[in-house]
Amino acid sequence: MANTRETLQLGLSHHKAGRLDDAVRIYRDVLTAEPASVDALHLLGFALHQSGNSEEAVTLIEKAIAASPFNAAYRLSLAEVCGATGRLDQALSAYRAVLEMTPNNPELLANLGFMLGLMGRPSEAEDYYRRALTLNPSSAELHLMLGVVLKEQGDLEGALAAYRRTLELEPDNAKAHANIGTVLQLQKKPDDALKAYGRAYRLQPSFHRQILQHISSMGNGSMWLDLDRSRKDLAGDTVP
Repeated sequence: MANTRETLQLGLSHHKAGRLDDAVRIYRDVLTAEPASVDALHLLGFALHQSGNSEEAVTLIEKAIAASPFNAAYRLSLAEVCGATGRLDQALSAYRAVLEMTPNNPELLANLGFMLGLMGRPSEAEDYYRRALTLNPSSAELHLMLGVVLKEQGDLEGALAAYRRTLELEPDNAKAHANIGTVLQLQKKPDDALKAYGRAYRLQPSFHRQILQHISSMGNGSMWLDLDRSRKDLAGDTVP
């Protein structure tokens, strides 16, 4: 076998090209020759996760972290694998460990906010999104996600403000228009909600069924029972 670094580079080239079986084989060969190779443990673990073997992936990445506990990349991989496979507490711990190493990372703060939102902890998620926004105030996505967790906490005016800030940064953000429609619906403003839903639909027609469900729940379902008609009305002048 060529030296370990050259062999890992070969495996990585297969990995990046999507040839996961070849990458896994090469990473395993490296570990057979050099069982303590932390890079091989990490890369094999991530390749196995992408191949659908997340159980072994977690074990291997944890071994890499045990050997190199201050490697942020290994912990981020563990967080991604755990988050994707429902191990949310473990993912959260991994993200927090990385945050201790890189405390001013807005993407990492946003990931923590998203994870806490998935776990039904919107107040904590809000804190992380606000911290991320102090570092990256022009991120439309961060304002959008802040709006989501504010709405979940019942702060409808705060959510509206966050969604409208999203639209100031990205006027064609269909999710923000749809979310504004949902908040306006909760505020008992059906006409304004319909207008927002219409803007969302014109920007993203695939939102149609989701929008239709919201409109029906407003008590206006009889207006939209015919699917073809509702598509036409949402896209047309009836919803300016």
